[in-house]
Amino acid sequence: MNGIAVILDYMKGICQLKCHWFVTLMLVILGTSCGSEDRKQLRPVKAKAVWFNGPESFALKNQAGEFPTHAFFDLAPYPLKKQNNVNFVLLTAPRSNYGYGLDLVSGQKFRRFNYCPQKDVWKRYSSDIETPRFALGIVPRILDQLGEPQSIIVFGKKEYLVPESLELNNTAISQRVRVVGGVVEQFCRSFPCLSRENWLSRLILIAVNPKDPKYAKIKDLSSLKKKAKWRYLKAFIENGKGRTLSAKGEEPAYRMVGEVGAREALVFALSKGHYFTFKELQDLRKSCHRLYDYIWDSSLLVRREIARKMSAYKLKNKKKKGVRSKVVNLSTKYRFMDQKQKYMEDLLDEKKTKLAKKANYRGNFASLFREVYFSYGERFRTCQKYVRPANIQIDRDRFWYFAYLSAYYKLESLGYIYNCGKRGWIENPVTANGVLYFSNKNELRACTTEELDNSFEEAVRVLAGLSRAGKEHHRFVEYDYGVGGSHRKVYSWVYSNGKNLKCSDDQVQRYREKQNKTRIFPLDISWRNFRFQKRGKYDLIF
Repeated sequence: MNGIAVILDYMKGICQLKCHWFVTLMLVILGTSCGSEDRKQLRPVKAKAVWFNGPESFALKNQAGEFPTHAFFDLAPYPLKKQNNVNFVLLTAPRSNYGYGLDLVSGQKFRRFNYCPQKDVWKRYSSDIETPRFALGIVPRILDQLGEPQSIIVFGKKEYLVPESLELNNTAISQRVRVVGGVVEQFCRSFPCLSRENWLSRLILIAVNPKDPKYAKIKDLSSLKKKAKWRYLKAFIENGKGRTLSAKGEEPAYRMVGEVGAREALVFALSKGHYFTFKELQDLRKSCHRLYDYIWDSSLLVRREIARKMSAYKLKNKKKKGVRSKVVNLSTKYRFMDQKQKYMEDLLDEKKTKLAKKANYRGNFASLFREVYFSYGERFRTCQKYVRPANIQIDRDRFWYFAYLSAYYKLESLGYIYNCGKRGWIENPVTANGVLYFSNKNELRACTTEELDNSFEEAVRVLAGLSRAGKEHHRFVEYDYGVGGSHRKVYSWVYSNGKNLKCSDDQVQRYREKQNKTRIFPLDISWRNFRFQKRGKYDLIF
């Protein structure tokens, strides 16, 4: 699994990132490279389904039975530094009533905001701030300094962009724009963030659509400011993605603190972010598929061993009591889809599987989970951010199993830890030395299978509580339906920093808050226990 080593190193660097890179950005003189604009690249680029075009057990097909395109991995930026040109993917069109984000696992956009008139939380802009007067998007294959897709703001009328209707068949499209500069956005998790290290900084590229005659000759920020309403841009960046809302009132979460020239902005995004090469993507996907298969196949061996023990226990209990009772053979009770039956029989034959030779955790889910956590925890965290672990159309059991595993890791990433003794999740603060107060590995060593079974169900409940409290959380998006929804199949956990918009009209605000109270996980899905039970009518542990 060495194919994802580079990504792991990069993600580790992101965790240690603070806003001091902004100083470096202003001091370093970055070079440029020569090149000529390819006329063909001026045209919109239609993505081809490459990222998902692999084993069907991992890829979710669209309604036409085709592999969907991935808006981040199946397109490329095609940067030309001399002309400061780059391709971008449109997420939110100018004047749109809804704001959208991009899920990196599914490669599909989803609705994040329902815009409404707002007052400036910093009290510097007098007019209402409503919809964006520019296009919001991302640059494909490039992660910014915080490990998120590189954001870009593009000035130009909507009619000069590729119509959104062309993307209804789940085919992603990128468009050519000219970078004229950049701005530094900073984010504060808990205002006031008195020290500079508390503000997380990243670069947002500012570009123009050369097809729009109004911006055809614009090549730098000074020229752009004469054509566009710059103060509104600043106000939107500082308010358009939400603020902290609590019983105390409202507090800022974003601010814009600096500007960067056109040449430096594009080169900085390419050199200080992370650019995914095609080979790196192939290695990442292959390595993650192997890891997911190993985890799932191992869990099946554990279930098989538990089923064997349960059947033996039932038979022994029947003979001991000398009464007629129904003996349930759990090896066959746990049913799979017909098309998978032969595969499962081969897999669960210990003579044919290599896993059985080193499965010292057979029959003990706690041992299996500890092995995965200690040996492959960091790789799993990376894989779940980019690679789909299962296809719900092929294997629902596998899909929801990994959905719960991801919930466990995602809650940990938000600063929580499961305490087996207290049978609950507790906060795990960072000490003055920069390390976690509780050791995840030490806590996990004492956990039993029964306690771990409880941790997965509790993880979803805690995430739901964080959502209701307006704090950082993850929510599971199946199909992005409803008014303003992207109407895409997402089937993935998406992150929310807990910041919300504050409508100027109180009546509208109450309506929006009511609309936003959506469940974070399907109500009809539950964790299937691994514990060995000796009570109950049939003791079904699956």
